[in-house]
Amino acid sequence: MPHRHDPCCQAVVLAGASGSRLHPLNSGGTPKVLLPVANRPLLSFPLRTLEEAGVAEVLVLCEGDAAASAVQHWLAGYSGALAVEAVRVTEGSSPVEALRGVRDRLRAPHVVLLSGDVVTEVPLQAQLLTHRLRGAAVTPLLARRRESAAAETKPGQAPKNVDYVGLTADDGLAFYLHSPDRARQLRIPQRVVDRVPSLTLRTDLTDMHVYVFQTEALRAVLAARQDLHSLEESIAWRCAAFLAPEGAYCCRANSLQAYAEVNRDVLAGAHAASLLREAPNAKYENFVHSSVQMGSKAAVGAGCMIGEDVVLGDKSTVKRSVIGPNCRIGAGAKIINSVLMADVTVEDGAHVHGSILCNRAGVGAGASLRDCQVSPEFRVGEGADLRGEVPAGGMNFYNTGGRPATFDPFDDPRGFRKRPKSIFVRHSGKLSGLAVLFLTATVIYLHSHRRTLHSHLAAKDYQLNAIVEEKEAISRTLREKDHKVSVKTVESEHLRRTIERLQEEVSTQSTRALEATRLAEETTRASAAKIKALEERLQADTARYTSQTVEAHMARHHHRLSMLETAMGHERREGEEEPQEDPFAKLP
Repeated sequence: MPHRHDPCCQAVVLAGASGSRLHPLNSGGTPKVLLPVANRPLLSFPLRTLEEAGVAEVLVLCEGDAAASAVQHWLAGYSGALAVEAVRVTEGSSPVEALRGVRDRLRAPHVVLLSGDVVTEVPLQAQLLTHRLRGAAVTPLLARRRESAAAETKPGQAPKNVDYVGLTADDGLAFYLHSPDRARQLRIPQRVVDRVPSLTLRTDLTDMHVYVFQTEALRAVLAARQDLHSLEESIAWRCAAFLAPEGAYCCRANSLQAYAEVNRDVLAGAHAASLLREAPNAKYENFVHSSVQMGSKAAVGAGCMIGEDVVLGDKSTVKRSVIGPNCRIGAGAKIINSVLMADVTVEDGAHVHGSILCNRAGVGAGASLRDCQVSPEFRVGEGADLRGEVPAGGMNFYNTGGRPATFDPFDDPRGFRKRPKSIFVRHSGKLSGLAVLFLTATVIYLHSHRRTLHSHLAAKDYQLNAIVEEKEAISRTLREKDHKVSVKTVESEHLRRTIERLQEEVSTQSTRALEATRLAEETTRASAAKIKALEERLQADTARYTSQTVEAHMARHHHRLSMLETAMGHERREGEEEPQEDPFAKLP
């Protein structure tokens, strides 16, 4: 989906040059920003961040002609939506000096300045929006340290190599100090204390070298302050801080350790979709190109990336590693927690653990490397055992036996000293037979002892790998159990809420029932009172009606009696002449 361009914003990417902190990875002349991360140039990550933010025009500042030419050559095949140009600046220039060289080309109201080694999934749109809403002159991106300063500091000592960040109540940035050494005293300017009544000083944040500037303010400061040598000094301006959201990945590949960690982190399932814009294999949780040739019983674990046209020998093992295109991994070789760039060859039975092998490097059969960085086109000899070494051009490594390993001109296991001239050369072959016999016995003993040590080391390495595999199995089990526990927790929470809802409904129904009962009782009492009143009234009415009826009947009877008496009186008078009749015969 195309992103809408923001005409109010330009971007400047500080690509630098080779970068001394990444030696020997770039000793072959590769600029730092073109070193591969997950088999793609490091520069592609900040460019993707800018493209998704809608930035249209980007200047990539490269130190020296070689770096600018290499970056421009890569940009010739760039197919993104950005208009990107590689700009040469003087070699050794500071970021501020590089900005001064291109300030006349900054025409948009806002400028995004970021380092070319930043790998982040923090949305730049949110930082731009914060910058505009607060009307700040500069808004830096601050992310939480991967490890707290307290964890790396002994009790009673000041932390080392930390950023002291002073935040206001509304996340404004009022104070910033980078302290590479231990700061026994921290001096906060009086103007900051006077201006900010409540200042929160934090050491768990670090500057990610992603800034949003107001262009006019940046130009004015660059013109007025010729003594400004670092971007950190710009924190004295009107500044707002943008804190990376909790859990969002944000890191700089600016050291050997950080470079290796970034290669592993971007392949993790939690970040792969947002950083690589592709999802790993759903079953194996890794990235294996369709052109990879896998030998019998070859194994690729989770969190790995295997590039194009890679050949994995029989029973070879790759765990938590990145292997570049056209690499050759021999039979029984093991690659663990390592980064192999393009065209690397690892011969049969070799072990590479926690190491970085540059383009076209080679590892001889049976060699063992741990925590090493091998320079481009360098060849480690057969059977060599290296720990924490940086083998580079001019230094070659032998096995620890009595004879020099293949491809190695110096007989020294560490590779830092030239092999002294042969004892046979120094004495012109005039050694006595006893000396020759003694030296032969010594060589044989050392050779056999080397083999014993090598077998012991192989056994220990096998045990260590078994422990690592067991740890991975335990970790998977724990993750599954954590998932089940989280599901149970969600179900329990749902059940608890259902019970609470039912209890509330029961309580409501009970309250309503009690209220209905009370109303029914009151209605019953009122009805009883009405019935009683009606009964009393009925009794009174009945009594009154009965009395009136009796009186009426009596009056009628009296009237009839009076009529009878009158009739009888008449009949008596007439009866004297007629026989008398029963006077009550006519009564009803």
